Amino acid sequence: MDVPKSLTPRSITSHFKRVSSGPKSHSTTSPAVFGSASCRTGCRAGPHQSALGSSGGEDTLRAVTDTRLSFREQLLHPDPEVRHRVLRPLYHAAGDGHQQCRERLTAVLDLLNENAGEYLHEYRYVISSVSADDFSLVIDALARTDTERLAESLGITVHNGYGLRPRTAVFVSMFASGWASRAANQLLSGGPVARDATLDWTLLHRRAQDLDASEPLESTFIDECSWYAVPTSDQAAVLDAFQLTGAVPVGFREAAGLFDAQGDLPPDMAVVVTPAFDGWTLLVHKGALDADLEALSARFGAAHCYGHGYQSGCGDWSDWTVAEQGKVLQSCFYDLYGNDFMGPASRDEMLAWINDRRRPATPRLLAANDPAFDSYNDWEFDAESVASNLSVSLHRVGSHTTVKGTSLLATPIMS
Repeated sequence: MDVPKSLTPRSITSHFKRVSSGPKSHSTTSPAVFGSASCRTGCRAGPHQSALGSSGGEDTLRAVTDTRLSFREQLLHPDPEVRHRVLRPLYHAAGDGHQQCRERLTAVLDLLNENAGEYLHEYRYVISSVSADDFSLVIDALARTDTERLAESLGITVHNGYGLRPRTAVFVSMFASGWASRAANQLLSGGPVARDATLDWTLLHRRAQDLDASEPLESTFIDECSWYAVPTSDQAAVLDAFQLTGAVPVGFREAAGLFDAQGDLPPDMAVVVTPAFDGWTLLVHKGALDADLEALSARFGAAHCYGHGYQSGCGDWSDWTVAEQGKVLQSCFYDLYGNDFMGPASRDEMLAWINDRRRPATPRLLAANDPAFDSYNDWEFDAESVASNLSVSLHRVGSHTTVKGTSLLATPIMS
């Protein structure tokens, strides 16, 4: 039985109750929440009996296959197997069980806005795992009035001190919470959140300025990422050169937080365009960009590409390349497996080349045999050190750094 399209999200759960509590003669097929053939097949007793055991397992099987239980009753059932079965469609692959997923997700959100129950961690986990398209339902639900309990259940405090559109207000509130990666993914996917954020661009720019003014610039270390550096403060030119779209102003600290190793992985196509730090604009990403460094250096006079990964000694790597006036000048790569490369300069020539080009007031790099040398993994020319000397390193920014502009969150134009 399909859920009538006229139902509002708030009434979906009660609809499931009415359907599942109907005449017993209709209980041979499941209600809407068990509407797909795959779900009906998965709920048969046979395939699960041996795994579930004979006593408690039989009770679980009865609960799973008993269509007299409403969707809400199954969500709140004390047996985790029952809850898992009813939530399973929310992990659907793209195009598979899409409508059923949206129906159940809406019902879960409805439940959380009324009574989170004792299994809140399970509901939050499944919500965090749904597709970007389905996650738009979460944004929409939070954007409605009278959803304070839902926001509390998800650990979000929705602020709107800038007169933003409701979806935009939810987006920035999630961005400042543990849902930053999912919120950014909504923005980058080009859906309603992106459209509203574009309309609120001026207000978001003011918000980003206020955030940066209230948070002193401090050293920012990102465990694993790549970044480009170009000597310009013209963000419009940078967006054009790197073919980026959907740029929305965000605070620098919250943008850098997307790449925090302690949080969720950033969206694959996320690119953070920083303000100009000491005249250099950085583009931080994690595999989203693969630009022509020589072409960039021809346009901006210079273009640098850096990257590193520090994983507690397992798989550490460092990589950088510098190009000027349309030509690559030097490169260096390290990892823990002996795949080191530098050139065309030799080791001694590279040390002299970097020190001769270092920015004013930047300390000279030391040779590895210098008694004062101290570098992680004993790498003389690691990406952070070279970036600090030749352009800008996020690890070395601070109160001494001149800043122009705000950060932007953008995504590459898909060809």
